[in-house]
Amino acid sequence: MKKYSFAFLTAIIAITAGFTAMAGTWKNDAKGWWYDNGDGTYPTSSLHWIDGNNDGVAECYYFDSEGYLVTNTRIQKYNHDVDQNGAMLNYDGMVMTLHISPEDNMDTISGVYSFKSGESAGEIIIPDERDMWAYVQKKDESTITVTRYGETIEFIRINEKTYDNMSGEGDIIIESDGTLTIMIASEESHYVKCS
Repeated sequence: MKKYSFAFLTAIIAITAGFTAMAGTWKNDAKGWWYDNGDGTYPTSSLHWIDGNNDGVAECYYFDSEGYLVTNTRIQKYNHDVDQNGAMLNYDGMVMTLHISPEDNMDTISGVYSFKSGESAGEIIIPDERDMWAYVQKKDESTITVTRYGETIEFIRINEKTYDNMSGEGDIIIESDGTLTIMIASEESHYVKCS
């Protein structure tokens, strides 16, 4: 029994170590810190959720056009500050965190969503045929785009199910059951993912 248990534990450790290696690593040089994605690439001019210490909680970091971590400043594009470690702060000054799992790499978000109900300034929304759809595209672990009414808007992930358009004017909530709620200005619309 002990030999079987030891072999089983050894296999689990080997598998886990393989996943950790694929996750990427922080590196630094004379110019600063950057993140090696583990495949020879690195993020540039973008936000990325990274669980650098493998505790299941990722922090959001912004990388400049050369791929270096940006620290102690406001990222104007996203209207958020980053601290001395480069972690993005929410509007209350707390580090933005996200509980992650291996399933986060699967794209279950992208697709076509059908209008279900909505309200704007207290009035029921009755869209015409053209406005019955929202098209969601997951760009990466931090960003989605939503196209509806002929306009595409980029949203940044701020927690497990909420995305913000970073202008302070709108949020999107994507539930695990495929329900999409879009809240922009005085409008709140609900969509259901099409199969």
